[in-house]
Amino acid sequence: MKKKIISLVLAAVLTGGAASMAACGSSKNENELWITYFKGGYGSEWVETLARKFEEEHEGVKVKTAGDTQLINSVANMMENGTNYDLIFCHDIAWEDFVAPG
Repeated sequence: MKKKIISLVLAAVLTGGAASMAACGSSKNENELWITYFKGGYGSEWVETLARKFEEEHEGVKVKTAGDTQLINSVANMMENGTNYDLIFCHDIAWEDFVAPG
């Protein structure tokens, strides 16, 4: 059940992300899911494991991951000015500030 929920969430994000990137003329391939995460000593195996499992379950989709030690300092800028990332995993950010404006 947990695997199905993760797959459904990632599929929804991929679909929405691909549609939004197509609208803004990004050069990102429509079959790519870009994920960035805070690389702060918590390990990256969990992200890589989820990425590979998603690729296995969704033929033709390539998941690209990028760990960033400074992500916590750049999330606000990414949200205000746009980003090619479909998913951002970061702690200690006021996500409510980004949700309220839409």
